Amino acid sequence: MNLIGSYNYALVAVSVLIAMFASYAALNLAGRVTAAGGWTRAVWLLGGAGAMGTGIWSMHYIGMLAFILPIPVAYHWPTVLLSLLAAILASVIALYMVSRQKMGVSRAVAGSALMGAGIASMHYIGMAAMRLPAICHFNSFLVILSVVFAVLISLAALWIAFHFRDEKTGVGWAKLAGAAVMGAGISVMHYTGMAAASFMPSGMPADLSHAVSISTLGTAGIAAVTFIVLGLALLTSWMDKRFAVQTLELQEKKLQRSEAYLAEAQRLTRTGSWAWRLAGDVAVHLSEEWYRIYGFDPQEGISVWKERLQRIHPEDRVKWQEVTDRAIGEKSDYELEVRLLLPGSTVKYIHTVGHPVLNSSGELVQFVGSSMDVTERRQAEQKFRGLLESAPDAMIVMNRQGKIVLVNAQVERLFGYQREELLGQEIEILVPERFRGRHPKHRTEFFAQPRVRPMGAGLQLYGRRKDGTEFPVEISLSPLETEEGTLVSGAVRDITERKQAEEALRRSEGYLAEAQRLTHTGSWAWRVAGGDAVHLSEEWYRIYGFDPENGPPAFEQLLQRTHPEDGSRLKAAIDRATDRKSDYEVEFRIVLPDATTKYIHTVGHPVLSSSGELLQFVGSSTDITERKRAEQATRLLAAIVESSHDAIVSKTLNGVITSWNKGAERLFGYEAEEAVGRNITMIIPPERHYEERTIVEQLTRGERVDHFETVRMRKDGSLLDVSLTISPMKDASGRVVGASKLARDITERKRAEEALRRAQADLAHVSRVTTMGELTASLAHEVNQPIAAAVTDANTCLRWLSRDHPDLDEARAAAMRIVKDGSRAADIISRIRLLFKRGTPEREPVDVNAVVQEIIVLLHSEATRNRVFLRTELAQDLPQVMGDRVQLQQVIMNLIMNSIDAMKDVDGTRELTIKSERAENEQLLVSVSDTGVGLPPQQADQIFNAFFTTKPHGTGMGLRISRSIVESHGGRLWAADTYPRGASFCFTLPAKCETHK
Repeated sequence: MNLIGSYNYALVAVSVLIAMFASYAALNLAGRVTAAGGWTRAVWLLGGAGAMGTGIWSMHYIGMLAFILPIPVAYHWPTVLLSLLAAILASVIALYMVSRQKMGVSRAVAGSALMGAGIASMHYIGMAAMRLPAICHFNSFLVILSVVFAVLISLAALWIAFHFRDEKTGVGWAKLAGAAVMGAGISVMHYTGMAAASFMPSGMPADLSHAVSISTLGTAGIAAVTFIVLGLALLTSWMDKRFAVQTLELQEKKLQRSEAYLAEAQRLTRTGSWAWRLAGDVAVHLSEEWYRIYGFDPQEGISVWKERLQRIHPEDRVKWQEVTDRAIGEKSDYELEVRLLLPGSTVKYIHTVGHPVLNSSGELVQFVGSSMDVTERRQAEQKFRGLLESAPDAMIVMNRQGKIVLVNAQVERLFGYQREELLGQEIEILVPERFRGRHPKHRTEFFAQPRVRPMGAGLQLYGRRKDGTEFPVEISLSPLETEEGTLVSGAVRDITERKQAEEALRRSEGYLAEAQRLTHTGSWAWRVAGGDAVHLSEEWYRIYGFDPENGPPAFEQLLQRTHPEDGSRLKAAIDRATDRKSDYEVEFRIVLPDATTKYIHTVGHPVLSSSGELLQFVGSSTDITERKRAEQATRLLAAIVESSHDAIVSKTLNGVITSWNKGAERLFGYEAEEAVGRNITMIIPPERHYEERTIVEQLTRGERVDHFETVRMRKDGSLLDVSLTISPMKDASGRVVGASKLARDITERKRAEEALRRAQADLAHVSRVTTMGELTASLAHEVNQPIAAAVTDANTCLRWLSRDHPDLDEARAAAMRIVKDGSRAADIISRIRLLFKRGTPEREPVDVNAVVQEIIVLLHSEATRNRVFLRTELAQDLPQVMGDRVQLQQVIMNLIMNSIDAMKDVDGTRELTIKSERAENEQLLVSVSDTGVGLPPQQADQIFNAFFTTKPHGTGMGLRISRSIVESHGGRLWAADTYPRGASFCFTLPAKCETHK
């Protein structure tokens, strides 16, 4: 028969109150665990779980003590402690779950199952601690129901605790209600579990080892300790919350202050912050500075975000889209620089950095970043580049890795490389090979301790050009701190000339003195210790106005003659060079006793001892007063150039004239008001419009057009010859936007050239006629031979016809020989007439071998008369040349006649050889060699000069005219002695169809 038990309702009420109190404490502790972080979170989690578990266990134990049986009941205290541990473990699970940032359904169900299991375990482990003379039976349905209640109550408790954990102030009536619900639920689960147990008396005595009985006083103690523990937990939670609220308020004030500082910092640095949510392409944050940079009104709100794309420069939108699309696809940071085109055509340069923000599942949610207005920096960079390009020295900028990032035009001229060949290359490409192995170490040491190193710095340095040649240099180094890190700017100066000058100085002191007098340069040397001079040249005394008879002046006397405005600068330069043991170079003025002012350029060089101590300075002082005056004259000349008679015009690439100077007005007849705004084709004849298109193509490629001779048209329609020099005009980005033209009237020069060409043609004609006159006897013999042959053949023909039986075949053959001899005589006369003919040179395809053969026919008798053997070695299949046949005949005839004349008085073999062959570079080579007296000794280089002759009756113009003719055909004529005697005259002609006017 089951024992009948009853409840002490006072204790039941106490247990329910403890359950609610523990639930309220759990809600507060959940908020503290959520707010904490790091090791503090672990402390709150364990401490809170201890307090919460103690409250739940106390409720359960007092609820069990409220159940009264008619038999004595004791409790096995180790098992009781085990049930307390189960309660604390369940509390740990509960607090951990509700302190997470998110609690999904799956996590909530899993957490409630674990927490419910822990509470049920605590309950039934606690009941297992009972020691009584009875047997305990459980109703399976009620046990299962109690476990289900435990899980459901845990789920509700987790939901309530999760949603009320963030309440920061006050008691919170909603939290109290939630605690009441949680406490009632825990009580329901407990008393359902109690109802599942039934007790039957047993004859077996209870095992009371490690068992204790709880008196009324003990029950009161348990309740009191529980309330104290929960009260302390609540008090600690309240104090921590209070401190957290105060800290939060302080942090909010600091945050507001920081935001104000940030806004001011953004204003000062011109940097605007932003946050961009990808879903919907909307902004969630835009700082005031962002609005200012993009030119929007902050009153318009974040809706202007989508309009920002319209303000990105059209040429940069594709780049912006590509970079952002790649960053979205890769979920990565991005960084780019674009231009903004604001209303009013204002252009800004913007440097934007974006950082991706991912959610817990790794999806890209938004980008946060900043946009910096770098317009001033870009303008400064452009100014820096302009200064770099205008620097007189070769300027090189490299990064920490030794890569060249920037060079100026002087580098191209000094080292022979194009700019594109150097950028990105290591600086060692400009270092001689014998130093390249050591140079990276020196470079690394310099970057470890970057410092300014002035020009010279006592080092023997050399550069290497593209062609491999080396030359001495001076290099100054200056570190530059940039956003990309430390860069080094180096100025390289070619000191080859100075080195040569120093060597010449050591070779000849006498030449130096004369050079100093001529160049107004005085040399000097002064000892650093004591400041006394150890050498002053005479020119130095003359420059400074001191008397050499009085000996070297003191250093103070020198400073006294320095112009008051320049004294401190001179002394500072000397002091700096002394400290650094380096060269110095300074320009200053001196004032002589008679108030004469001179400009002095002084260069000083340190002399060190073997131990590196500075002993003295040697150098020079140059009187550059005349140069200064020359510079003033140069500036005056520049003003004169501005008023030049040459036409200076600028235009766009479309041909629209933008400027028109006085010279253009005078040259073309248009006033500036008439010309500006019109197209340049107004001064170009219609048939030459193609020239402008060709010129624009060259300008677009960045090429310059020099001395292009053409024809242009005046306002009145008349034409004039001009020489054009055209340079491309570029904008700040380096893009060609127009051109400047300088047009010079060369009409008179063209007329003079034409007159010169006519005079040269006349002179050549006179020379030919003179030569032909000298050959009259030979030419008469050449003409007489075919005529005599024709007469003989005519007589033979008559004899064959006058026979009784005329032999017609023989007569016909004789007649054909008459025709042939007549044609031969006609050809000779035609060639002679052609050489006598006076006219304008005409260029046509000419067979050089044929020209040689024609002249040999004319001069054969002259050669025979002088016992000269003619030999030809003419190459076959030679290409033709473009030339004037008569002029080429004249050249060959002059050379052959000169060779015949050279062999008139020579004993032995008289042989004249004429060769033709192919030469290099698509040219033909013709040579005329003889076995005559050879070139005149000591005068071989003068034979082509006008009026130079070795003949008693020569004019001295034959070879000069021949060279002019050959050069006008694009060729070259020269002479050389041959072995064992004689001379050889050679000339080349281009095989292509090209001529040189």
